[in-house]
Amino acid sequence: MNNGVAQQLTLSAGDLTLSDAAVHWTVDPADLGSVDSHGIFTAAAIGNGLATVTASVGGTSASVSVAIGQTTVPVDSLHDISKWSVTDQYVNVYPRKVPSPGPDTGPTGSISASDESPPGSASGSMAVHYNYPNQSKTFDLSIYLDDPQSEQIGLRNGNQAPIGIGVWVKGNADLATRPGKALDPGIVSLNIGIWQASNQPTSFYPTGVTWDGWQYVVANLPAGLQFPLRVNYLGLVTIKPGPNLTGDVLLSGLQAVYSPRPPVTPVYHALPDNPSWLKFTDVDSFSAGGTTLAAMDDAHVRAADPGGTGPTVMKSIGTSFGTLPAAARPTQVQALGDMPDSGDPANLDLAHSLLEGLGVPYQDAVGNHEITQGATPETGNYAAVFGDTHYQYAMGSANVIVTDSAHIGILASDPYQNVDADESQYRWLVDQLNANTSPVTVIVTHVPTYDPHPRADSQFADRWEAQMYEELGNRYQQTHPFTHVLMLFGHSRGWAEEIRSSTGALASGSGGVPNFVVADAGSPPYAPTDQGGFYNYGLFHVLPNGTVQFAVQPVLASVAIDGPVSGDGPVSGDGLASGDGPVSVAVGSSVALTATGTTVNGDDATALTVPIADPVSRAWTSSDPRVASVDRRTGVVTGNHSGTATISVTAGGVTGTITVTVG
Repeated sequence: MNNGVAQQLTLSAGDLTLSDAAVHWTVDPADLGSVDSHGIFTAAAIGNGLATVTASVGGTSASVSVAIGQTTVPVDSLHDISKWSVTDQYVNVYPRKVPSPGPDTGPTGSISASDESPPGSASGSMAVHYNYPNQSKTFDLSIYLDDPQSEQIGLRNGNQAPIGIGVWVKGNADLATRPGKALDPGIVSLNIGIWQASNQPTSFYPTGVTWDGWQYVVANLPAGLQFPLRVNYLGLVTIKPGPNLTGDVLLSGLQAVYSPRPPVTPVYHALPDNPSWLKFTDVDSFSAGGTTLAAMDDAHVRAADPGGTGPTVMKSIGTSFGTLPAAARPTQVQALGDMPDSGDPANLDLAHSLLEGLGVPYQDAVGNHEITQGATPETGNYAAVFGDTHYQYAMGSANVIVTDSAHIGILASDPYQNVDADESQYRWLVDQLNANTSPVTVIVTHVPTYDPHPRADSQFADRWEAQMYEELGNRYQQTHPFTHVLMLFGHSRGWAEEIRSSTGALASGSGGVPNFVVADAGSPPYAPTDQGGFYNYGLFHVLPNGTVQFAVQPVLASVAIDGPVSGDGPVSGDGLASGDGPVSVAVGSSVALTATGTTVNGDDATALTVPIADPVSRAWTSSDPRVASVDRRTGVVTGNHSGTATISVTAGGVTGTITVTVG
């Protein structure tokens, strides 16, 4: 919370109704805020840190942590104008097409140094003079750094991303007579442009300048930016200015803004708390009826190496299809992109033939490798082999809608469409959603909005577009409560599932839309093997009532059951002996077995060792449950009667066994 801001806090106690008089509120430390008898918390006018607000009723209490204020790190005082230049050209691109250094005066304005400073500072400021003619167009006045490398915004203490970019702005009396918000016609709007470490240009419009005097303005930063950021420009933008729109705005004290809350290392969750209609299971537990979609990505096959891991994994997937139970056998394959290593025709043809060899109808979502990172656009070689660049089809009770994000975003890929070329993909996507009548909608594109793996760099380049995409899916889900929405992505090699809210934040249950990354059919994974980093494909079984069952299929050559075994060693407290030989367990005792799988591999990579645990789908079984029963998912074995039984675990169509003796 910002200093001085008030927030209503609520206390719930099940079905009980609590009066204000029954609740005692406290704040620790007290100098960071106060809370009244109604639970309204007011942050202190000055200071920053973490406050703990506690509500007590009788002998029971509940607390919440509140981050107050902010920590700022100077970036540029904005008084030395020798580092800055002026242009009316559009500069939110990389690289810029303006001279560096450039002039300090342009067609729509100029800059000069000012000794005037914001409250509590003596650093001076930059005076930006604007002069916009009364024309029905958009005017840019951009003040850009001659050397963007000189002003960078990094991670604080090496691990904390900023939450915003702050700057002091002084308006004038004329602007104070023009009420409105940023980018409203006739409003002078502040624009802040940066380059991410990936060179992706990103801009922010935090406010319209509609006041006289100094105000501190913060441009909030979205999640997923690549650091360090480089300051590209500061700008004043006006759409359709009215007559006599001329004057001065002062800028001072550009700062990086950090929360007082220390960063928390993300905890890996193999499976989120899914909504009730979405069920993780094994293929033998798929319900009868319905249709199954198989998803896969990132085979990176090369015609020059037909014995590579990509072709080997793809052929193994095709073989595994034949071993699946009837309900799990796919009726449709959806490749999620990057099936060939490049857009060379020979590589595309090999990827096409391997998909054809699966023996199931298939489609491919164009990825950045199908277009050789943009060198061979999808309207050429890709379209000749695979067809449309975005498309829709029905699969039983599911409606599958596929867009092109091969240029690391859907907006950036719009100019390269070979279908509906006069309509943006987002407009087309909205039209498809509005026309949907299926109980399940699967929204597919190659690049994830948010990279779920620790490296966090395989995602939409435009972080605002990432949020917009999630908001679109969430809004459709919220306005169509009887339709279930899930999103499929590739690109970020490995398997992951997250639930994302309309802001892109992690959520759970019905608080967002399930996001699946199904992305490794034979390339070096981007995640550890115990966090989804293994060769895989996904099966999504859609039932007529809108229920979706899914299984995570590792592509394995073998499975081995691990765990302590019996012999001359001591008996552990859980009843399982350790040493050499078969496993033994006492009657009435329970023990946990574990298993590992070894992936297939080609001539260009070594095999991976994969824990047979979440998120891998698996099924543990016993040859004689009367002697020894086993939990289907956990592998916990219980000794029931004296004798022997074979315990098996199957994952990816491959089975490992071990003998258990009960006595």
